[in-house]
Amino acid sequence: MWYAIYRTADGTLVSVGSVLPNVADVDADLAARRLAKKSYVQRPDQRSGWLWNQTLLDFEDRTADLPAMLAWRDFTARFTTVEREALFAAQRDANLTRRNKIGAFFDYVQSDPNVNLRDPYVQRSVNAMETAGLIGAGRAAVILDETGLVP
Repeated sequence: MWYAIYRTADGTLVSVGSVLPNVADVDADLAARRLAKKSYVQRPDQRSGWLWNQTLLDFEDRTADLPAMLAWRDFTARFTTVEREALFAAQRDANLTRRNKIGAFFDYVQSDPNVNLRDPYVQRSVNAMETAGLIGAGRAAVILDETGLVP
């Protein structure tokens, strides 16, 4: 059995463990220290994406709040050869504004070895590429698809 010990005043998680104090009445001992416990069959803080919620006084699945990371090389591989070539050409031949936007996007995503598919800037930029016709219709959704990614 695993236990989450939290402050009763504000719900702050104090500790997680499998051993309780060696006293006759654990709940009374915790209450005297303004603490309480919640029991779990498995260790609750080791599940990926599960975080303590001070309001609910429980762990909750926060996977949706975590970044959906994809290695830079895997991200660029989601663009077809034709799309990569169109983006390369647009950086050289397009008007200055488009050239700057494409250059800024690639500088941004190359600044980290991984690309966060939930980053609003990445999403806006890939959707703008589709709107501008630099990538095919419906391709932004495919490029930004998180299926199979583990946060």
